[in-house]
Amino acid sequence: MGLGSGPARRYKGSQIEIVGFDELKSTIKELGANHGKSVERALAKRALRAMLKPVTASIKRDAPTLSKTRMTGKGKRRRPARVPIIRKSIGSSFKRNKRRNVHEAKAGLNVAKKTNGQFKQAHLYTLGSRKRRTKAGLNRGKMERNDFVAKARERAQTAAQQAGLFAVKQALPIEVEKVRQRHARKAAAST
Repeated sequence: MGLGSGPARRYKGSQIEIVGFDELKSTIKELGANHGKSVERALAKRALRAMLKPVTASIKRDAPTLSKTRMTGKGKRRRPARVPIIRKSIGSSFKRNKRRNVHEAKAGLNVAKKTNGQFKQAHLYTLGSRKRRTKAGLNRGKMERNDFVAKARERAQTAAQQAGLFAVKQALPIEVEKVRQRHARKAAAST
């Protein structure tokens, strides 16, 4: 038994919360009121997945490129640098958070990437740093903030909303048909 050993909580289904996008939220809520909560959840999951694609593409498009070569060695010749390219470390994930009982869609640097695909200094590159010094007092410089992820997310907002609405429109007949078949099976079983 761990800390907080109380009765186990059971969740019937996970919550789906779409932050922002009031028009999309109201459309999904209205469909859920008309056709049931299962339709609302399924449509919201499809909308989140569809909205994730344009956001990820926008972040990749806006990501700055680091030089693949640099001056190294005694002769200071151009040689391949061992600098990971930022675009390779941009990823996305869509999963259910069991602890909070919500579906999460994320896009950004080092999201859903294994250790070999990560850009380890991403936090310094995007958030910047103050002036750094070693213990001996040597200056290691200051990194300027380059928050291209937030800018790309802002630019992709309308495209993401359009993708979400399109996914809901495409999936609605399928989900309504599932509900209709479920009700028909229940009616046939009761007679």
